[in-house]
Amino acid sequence: MIHHWVHVSGGKDSTALLLRAIEHRDLRPHFHFNAVFANTDHEAPETYEYVEFLSEMLVERTGLAPIREVKADFSGRFKKHRDTIRNKWPEQGVPPDVVERALEINRPSGNIFLDMCILKAGFPSPKARFCTSQLKIRPTHQQVFRPLWDRGDRIIAWRGLRADESVVRRTVPRIQNLRAEGPLKGYHPIIDWKVEDVWKMHRRHGIEPNRLYHQGMNRVGCFPCIMTRKSELRVIAERFPGAIDKLEEWERIVGLASKRRLPIATFFQVRSRISGIKSDEIDPERHGIRSAARWSKTTWGGKQYNLIPIDDIRVDLGTSCDEWGACE
Repeated sequence: MIHHWVHVSGGKDSTALLLRAIEHRDLRPHFHFNAVFANTDHEAPETYEYVEFLSEMLVERTGLAPIREVKADFSGRFKKHRDTIRNKWPEQGVPPDVVERALEINRPSGNIFLDMCILKAGFPSPKARFCTSQLKIRPTHQQVFRPLWDRGDRIIAWRGLRADESVVRRTVPRIQNLRAEGPLKGYHPIIDWKVEDVWKMHRRHGIEPNRLYHQGMNRVGCFPCIMTRKSELRVIAERFPGAIDKLEEWERIVGLASKRRLPIATFFQVRSRISGIKSDEIDPERHGIRSAARWSKTTWGGKQYNLIPIDDIRVDLGTSCDEWGACE
């Protein structure tokens, strides 16, 4: 048996994808599909509200099941990691106070994004985007796909990829085999669409986009994403200051989980060959999320504050870089 699963994130592309699936069912009433939303625990409240709206719309228009939510669970990994900290770190020369500090921090926090970063003792980065696999792909496979594979069924994953989003996506075929524990194909029905086509789909169905787009956001996914643009970070810093407060606390907590005595673990990567900044040179005032928020309000060069109101800044409504296609 073949199962069609539509990946929904609350962004414009995945919304257009869901509407495309609904149109396909309108033409072929026998066509059955399900939708899934991978909750990272790091989305904006507006996004959760929008996914709930889409779920209700899906049920009302098709009679199908509501959007299924999946979420990672790291509780089992914490026990193993605590054993490693307790038994292995002292052998590696880690000071007792650092071991005790890490043991205190390495417990479920109630937020899976933060839990993931505590276990990694750091945040995702452009070269280590483990957030997608840990928070989206793996829980979807384990909680939704694996029971179907165990029955011998096949799965087609509808993904909202568009070729004009990036150079890499220009070579993505409409249908491709995906690496997985069972038979899985990726289907990309809007791969050749332009952003104008996405908005046309919204208008055709009378569906308003996620409110974040009207508030200056250029992507919908993690809030913020590690790949966020300067203009978007400025919008978050000015309109959603609580998000910056939250990340500032997360930087402190994740830094305490490290064996390297980090003052903080920075949300945006600062250590690199170009910057020359080492772990023990990280300064919360200069390299933390609060500093990045201040920088986002400056013009080019970062030395003078941008006096143009954020309402007057034209934001390019692009999409996220997530190769799984589950962010937009």
